[in-house]
Amino acid sequence: MLNMSAGQTMMSASCLRQMAAQMETPIYYPWYWDLEQEVRAMLRTVLGTEGDVLLLAGSATFGIEAGIRSTIRPGGKVVVINGGVFGQVLVDIVRAVGCVPVEVPVPYGTAPDMDRVARALDQQGVEALAAVHAETSTGTAFPIDRLGALAREKGVLFLVDAVSSVGGMEFHMDAWGVDLCFTSPQKCLSGPQGIAIVAVSERAWQAVRRRERPVDSICLDLEVWKRYHDEKVDAMNRAWRQGAREPRPHGRAAHEPSPSGPLVRGLHGALLDLLKEGLPSVLGRHRVCARAVREAVRAVGLRTVAAEEVAAPVVTVFYLPEGVYEKDFRAAMLSRWGIAIGNGEIGDDNVRVGTMGTAAQPQYVLATVTALEDTLRRFGHRFSAGAGVQAALDVLAAEGSVRWHGSAV
Repeated sequence: MLNMSAGQTMMSASCLRQMAAQMETPIYYPWYWDLEQEVRAMLRTVLGTEGDVLLLAGSATFGIEAGIRSTIRPGGKVVVINGGVFGQVLVDIVRAVGCVPVEVPVPYGTAPDMDRVARALDQQGVEALAAVHAETSTGTAFPIDRLGALAREKGVLFLVDAVSSVGGMEFHMDAWGVDLCFTSPQKCLSGPQGIAIVAVSERAWQAVRRRERPVDSICLDLEVWKRYHDEKVDAMNRAWRQGAREPRPHGRAAHEPSPSGPLVRGLHGALLDLLKEGLPSVLGRHRVCARAVREAVRAVGLRTVAAEEVAAPVVTVFYLPEGVYEKDFRAAMLSRWGIAIGNGEIGDDNVRVGTMGTAAQPQYVLATVTALEDTLRRFGHRFSAGAGVQAALDVLAAEGSVRWHGSAV
């Protein structure tokens, strides 16, 4: 079976090996502490930050909620760029934690109106701007660099859902002025699901410290997770290395939460594979493979949701022929070809093909396009046989700068 969805994606070779190995010690021994410290250092490289990187137990949504709960006061306004399902998720989380979302709607597959964003940020009581980097429900990439500059100009925090972009698209947290970056391993990093990665700027920590009362949660409090990394990992590791007594941890509970050791080890393997290949090569694979899928879709007479100038290099969302139900189409591809693609998040008339992480390779793209052509014919769609495969081949063959080996399982 081939997983060409928009997540959870296939895991890398080293990730699989590390997760298959025995847990030789619990997570309060130097073997694990060294591993976690290395993971966080590698993530700083991938994210482009010198700030804190926290590893929370849970999916990426846990990290988003923890970040908003910890930095925005109850009743504070957050301007949210809403251009799809995951923009709506940001709206819903802002509202659920007692803050006030100020939506800036963006038509599917288009860029936000920056003037409209600026006007929303000028409203009284706005404390933050929130945006999704790669809106996988529509296949659209949003201009995080420009939005970050605008947030700085207006003096508000900038929160970014980079769940589907990190490891597949350029991301420069510090240079772009991002204060909270939320991501997770199971998309372009080709790691396991179940870790929420939250990178935190000093400006965000200042907002945390300004809170007048504690966060009404322990597991969704960023200070709890920072304390875990600082005291239960970094300080403990120093004590063991120096032969000193272990420091006595303190906190809001007698035993505060920790991440999953096996999942952190799997993430370690995935990051080793990514950085061994090199970020330029990894990003190039994603860019070219996504473009190959888009050109194949157009060659068989179908339409992508995202305009080409804002198309995300990690997922392609396209409309099916009239009258074809997306679940039926996906079921047919799975049963005949053993290929899983993504469901239609924005309606029953579209599907998603992910080119994320390990899946961003020519052999997987060509197999998927072949299956797409066959399935379309079976649903009665007419086009020139082989047109999609040839279009994808043309894109892949024309790109000479991408190194294709090194990431396939």
